Amino acid sequence: PGGAHKDELLACALLIADHPIRIFRRSPSADDLAASDVAVVDIGHCYQPELLNFDHHQFDRVAEPTCSVSLVLQHLGLYQAAQKFCKWLPFTERLDCCGPQATADWLGLNRSQFAAMNSPLDIGLLSLFGQQAELCPGDPLFEIIRSIGAELINFLKLQSSRITYLEQHVQVWDFSVAAQVRKVLFLAKSSDQPDRVTAAF
Repeated sequence: PGGAHKDELLACALLIADHPIRIFRRSPSADDLAASDVAVVDIGHCYQPELLNFDHHQFDRVAEPTCSVSLVLQHLGLYQAAQKFCKWLPFTERLDCCGPQATADWLGLNRSQFAAMNSPLDIGLLSLFGQQAELCPGDPLFEIIRSIGAELINFLKLQSSRITYLEQHVQVWDFSVAAQVRKVLFLAKSSDQPDRVTAAF
């Protein structure tokens, strides 16, 4: 159904990270939309997470930009973490909902500057994904997309665990220096710390 966009590729990546099932790029049937064991992503004009239907195109155009990867992140309970730690998410949401010119204006860039942000990795992956009618576990492109989803999920869960640990263990010390109060964060080293816990700052 036309060219592929970043939001649907990332949404599929998240969904297949723990459930490596086939991806079909086609319009859904009524049976697909009604089935609770078929995920329909970025098509179908239906948002029903309980039935794994994740389309946003029926939303009001003046609503806050939301795309299919946003809806899948919400379904997985990772959207708030993604809002904190994924600076690319608002850009992806706005680009998919509002288009390149409105997104360039939002960023304060002209069209030439905006075009310079295009990565050959993005272009190549999206082009390859858009050419597929079906992707199966074991296919090289399927496994690349699945790895992207798994890495993103692991990153968000690790960052969330780091923040939780810091909130529970960091001490804030106040020092007066030249009539100014300076704050210092102290974290005692412990064997139960998440890996590179201070990377959450």
